[in-house]
Amino acid sequence: GQGVIHRDLKPDNVLLAGAGADGPLTGLERVVITDFGIARAAEESEGPDERATAHRGAAALTVGGFIGTPAYMAPEQLMGETPDGRTDVYALGAVLFELLTARPPFDGDSPITIAMARLKQPPPDVREVLPDVPEAVAELVRSMLAIDRRERPDAAQVFAAIEKLRGVASSGEAPHMVTGLGLARAPG
Repeated sequence: GQGVIHRDLKPDNVLLAGAGADGPLTGLERVVITDFGIARAAEESEGPDERATAHRGAAALTVGGFIGTPAYMAPEQLMGETPDGRTDVYALGAVLFELLTARPPFDGDSPITIAMARLKQPPPDVREVLPDVPEAVAELVRSMLAIDRRERPDAAQVFAAIEKLRGVASSGEAPHMVTGLGLARAPG
């Protein structure tokens, strides 16, 4: 909604502000995205040949035109294509998959193996790991992890889908704050 592409969305960069260290979520928390060190304005021209400079995030990969954390990079980032808002939607889908299942959507022995899996394998189904997850939630996560970004929802569609799942009517406006999804904090 603000015209910014984060390009390195991952659990380390998503904080739950106002949450205590233990106990269930209260609904008073808010989601805060941090580390905009490699973010770009959506209208900025960035081609696949851009050479990124140093990035302070230890887990981020900066090689030629590739920049981000391999476990959460969208296929188009891996292919050296220009990222857009759906690139961040893919990363958020990977974060949601991990939030729900306690494991990343793709696994492998190295960052390259993991990256290649997301180019060759269809998006995983949350319900294969956690059968009790509602189909609508699993479908949203699967759609966010679509290999072809044209098949992914945009951020506004994701927000509307989450609001629908929560039973809240969406105003169509970009949110300033999104409160908890009603999920209980898992032990550990």
